[in-house]
Amino acid sequence: MIQSEDYIYSKSAVARMLNVAQSAVTRLEKWPLNRPFDCSIIFVIVKGKRPRFWKKFDFLFHFADWRRSQSKELVVDRLMPNVFAVINEKKKSKYIATIRPDSITCNCEDYKNQVKFLAKAGVCKHGYAVLKNLGISKLSEYIKGNIYQQTLDNYKKQNAFKLTVMRTDAYSFAVQGSSTIHYCDLHPNIIKCSCTKYDTKKPNSEQFCTHGYAVLNYLGFTGNQQIKDYCLGFDWIVDD
Repeated sequence: MIQSEDYIYSKSAVARMLNVAQSAVTRLEKWPLNRPFDCSIIFVIVKGKRPRFWKKFDFLFHFADWRRSQSKELVVDRLMPNVFAVINEKKKSKYIATIRPDSITCNCEDYKNQVKFLAKAGVCKHGYAVLKNLGISKLSEYIKGNIYQQTLDNYKKQNAFKLTVMRTDAYSFAVQGSSTIHYCDLHPNIIKCSCTKYDTKKPNSEQFCTHGYAVLNYLGFTGNQQIKDYCLGFDWIVDD
């Protein structure tokens, strides 16, 4: 069973970093600070090598880099705007990773252990595969770049082109997909849809669903500024 103090600072990590057998790592001592299992220096002895001290950063860097390297063989399939299936074709395994504004969660054991043992969970190899699919390599880049919202917006925009829009009156539209119809109503700063609950505290871009983007396309608003252009042109849209 994995112990919390061994989850990052372990003989197996040393063996991977030095490319030696784990049995060659004969001694690993953690020098704790005030917080439990928080180590600033780790003393390591490996057969055939001089004893050495390792910094905490060396283990933390390896913790992420090893998972990032393992993610290269994985295949990512998008199931929902924020949900991905991550498949290892060699092992015939599949895990579900979910993107959130400040994290990428997963139902694999590694991520569950990170939640259990670490003060703040990082990213498992399945999460790194999703990050790569999104065009980035680090969780910090994902968070700082607001990639979560960009990803959802891009997904909605792409799927909006697959929908059929019918105008029912000056303010209202029926938007049809493969098997459902949703109804959208124009408002000065938003297009409200029957599929969505609205929170006035959220930015406008988060309020627009796929059907709302389909209406924007129908009205001729496209590109990165389509929501802003819609808000500026609302009066003449209705009067047209």
